[in-house]
Amino acid sequence: APLAGNAMDSNVFWGGLLVPPVLWALFALGALLRLNVEWFLIDVVALMLNGANVVGYLRCRKDAGNKIQGMVAQAGVSTLLRSMPGGSAFGDSLQGK
Repeated sequence: APLAGNAMDSNVFWGGLLVPPVLWALFALGALLRLNVEWFLIDVVALMLNGANVVGYLRCRKDAGNKIQGMVAQAGVSTLLRSMPGGSAFGDSLQGK
């Protein structure tokens, strides 16, 4: 059940992050069609700020995934070395002991 809560939280977070830029783009299109330059500029600035936020979170998500993969790989190598005869010395040196 906790995973379902985390999935819902994740969906709300990403939805809340990705929907506003779409709305700002629609507002910008409406302002452009009405030839309202002031509102168009405001919409473009808001779209750029939201876009920077989206890019930042996507890069952070990618970086976190890479770090997790690295940690899993290191744990696997450490476990493999410890399972080898005389391998505990190598496993300890990997973890900085």
